[in-house]
Amino acid sequence: MTLEPAAMSNVTYLPWVTPEPDNASNEGVAAEPRTDEVAEALLHDDELARLDTLVIRKLTAGDLSAGEVRVLLMSHGLPERDAEDWLHRYERLGCVNDERLAELLVAQWTDRKGKGRGAIAAEMRRRLISPEAISQAVADLDDDSQAERATEIAIARARQLNHLDRATAERRLAAFLSRRGFSGSAARSAIRSALETPRDAG
Repeated sequence: MTLEPAAMSNVTYLPWVTPEPDNASNEGVAAEPRTDEVAEALLHDDELARLDTLVIRKLTAGDLSAGEVRVLLMSHGLPERDAEDWLHRYERLGCVNDERLAELLVAQWTDRKGKGRGAIAAEMRRRLISPEAISQAVADLDDDSQAERATEIAIARARQLNHLDRATAERRLAAFLSRRGFSGSAARSAIRSALETPRDAG
């Protein structure tokens, strides 16, 4: 059976897909698709629409990096070139923004979790944030602010080490601050300040 052209009017295009104009030149036009080919195309469009809905739902629930969105799209079978096109669309709509996400993570990990520059950068790499956005975000974490934050954390931690001698307390604090991602210089300054502060204070 030959499918009449009018039957194609039911095809639903995704928002960013532009259909070919009806008056396009017929030069080099292939034979009309069979009914099963049209059904397969419609099924594919429906799958793409579901994938778009899935991504939007995840982006509404919480920020995703460009890398995370790319992995999500390709894990659902979207070819890399198409995944890049979709990703650029989400970025244009403001749904994906690595710079914004990086700034948010810096605020969260600095203020709420008390993490240092190294740990924050590692978390952003784990979240597949672009290297440019990472560099820009951690640039605001200058040495002075890192040393100050490390000192606050070290003083609070030192209160739990009253039963230890100074050398052991220094080792424990150094390991603790290293795990939190503070640099060696920030940690050393923080440890000196913490152990010079009476550890039963507060």
